[in-house]
Amino acid sequence: MEKKDNQVGAISARQEAVFSFLGLEAIALIVFGFAGATGLTILRAFSVCLALFLYPLAKNRLSLKAIGKADLLYLIPIGLLPFFLSFSSFHLAISGSSVSFALDGFVTCLGFFGVGLLGFFLSLLPRLKKVYILYGVVGALALLVLITFLYSLFAYGPFYTVRYAGQVYYYDGVVFPIESEGKFLDGFTFVEVTLYYAKTASVLLACSGVGLFALFFNRLGKKEAWALGVAASIGLLDLLFAPFLRGLLIVFAVYVVGLLSVLILKQRAKGEERAKKVDLVCKILFFVLLGLVVLGLILLFADSYLMGTGDGFLRKLPLIGTYFEEGGSLYRLEASISDILFSIDSADRRYLDFTSFLFGAGEAQVYDLRLFEFQILYQNGFIAFALLLYFVFFFIAKGYKALTKSSGENRLLLLSLLSIALGGFLYLSFCDSEMPLKHPSELDGIFSSHSSNVLPFTRGSVALLFAFAFGVVYCESLGDKEAVEPEAKPQGESEYTYKEVKIDE
Repeated sequence: MEKKDNQVGAISARQEAVFSFLGLEAIALIVFGFAGATGLTILRAFSVCLALFLYPLAKNRLSLKAIGKADLLYLIPIGLLPFFLSFSSFHLAISGSSVSFALDGFVTCLGFFGVGLLGFFLSLLPRLKKVYILYGVVGALALLVLITFLYSLFAYGPFYTVRYAGQVYYYDGVVFPIESEGKFLDGFTFVEVTLYYAKTASVLLACSGVGLFALFFNRLGKKEAWALGVAASIGLLDLLFAPFLRGLLIVFAVYVVGLLSVLILKQRAKGEERAKKVDLVCKILFFVLLGLVVLGLILLFADSYLMGTGDGFLRKLPLIGTYFEEGGSLYRLEASISDILFSIDSADRRYLDFTSFLFGAGEAQVYDLRLFEFQILYQNGFIAFALLLYFVFFFIAKGYKALTKSSGENRLLLLSLLSIALGGFLYLSFCDSEMPLKHPSELDGIFSSHSSNVLPFTRGSVALLFAFAFGVVYCESLGDKEAVEPEAKPQGESEYTYKEVKIDE
């Protein structure tokens, strides 16, 4: 009996090792963007299959009772978000076919669930070191950034955004400024894209260095510290050698937030009473931030509504009014909101269009906004936008809870993943580029095929990275996981229970 149990344990260990390796490879290839758009489609399906295979190995580590009924209710909007991000009137309009729209939306939706569950289940596996999850993400980012960094140095040279400022080149008779573009590895081909799009991975990689703040709490191994330090340095060097000032400012902001997080954790460690006070202050700040965001959105939507019926009021305010005037940086934002609020009938009369407001614009008109949240509002509708905001604040709450419960390798993993997620959120909130391709005519290969120049956030690898990070962080927020082992029967005892029953019953 003991020999049989050992054999079963050995088989389980081998299965766990194999599926852990495949899971880490899957997330690494997703972050790397292997094989372009086609590769991401395949990897989404592969992640779903891996999550299904990992479930039997991970289920004994955590029961649904550990999550709690309240958390299960809180997770319902998170479960609805992938559906509304994957299907919308806008994506139906740009797909040109209801069949391709349905298939693309179905695979995209499954991909969000699969990658999120993959992160959750990998965090549950006891034999998988948490630092390997970090290596999978950061290693893929480092390889991608290093390849594009070296190729950009070869193509442009160092400091090209300064050296070639104001200079242009011609391609197919069209003028392109050099300072606003960069090289990007799309599948197996280098393409010219906007500078904002090209430096996304570099910003994420540079932000991962916040994980080194774990040295304030624990003595990390030299291998972990060096690996993370070198990887983050590659991202910083790529931003410096461009140079890309806006990206560097966002990285600096993430490091400041990381340092504040370390100070908060240090204060919590001074005693239970101090921890309660710190938690109370953080909770107040959380709800103040939530209130400010809601108030700002109410004003923005009200002004966009008035803009569609007449004249808005924000442009009349001092200091910020110029940003909302025609030609201002926020004018296009209000115009995009107004476009989904109102439609024009055959008699040129404007009317409120609740369908486009709730489910996205019904026309294939594109606004290349710099704020990905409002790109989602325009493309996927208000329901997806509201669910996204819920996801962001839920992520913040669970991230704080996970950090307070973490230690050692777990804290290193969480600091790095949370800083990558924060860096990606801030960067895409100011530097999003969903029409990045400079020369779309070059993208005719099977591994780099795009139906148009529009590359929505919901179809990219960064969105999947957010889903993976959420799965890991949510799992770690549950605290210590206890293995739930089935009760063993004594040797020779039957697994069935017998009871005496009268013959006339």
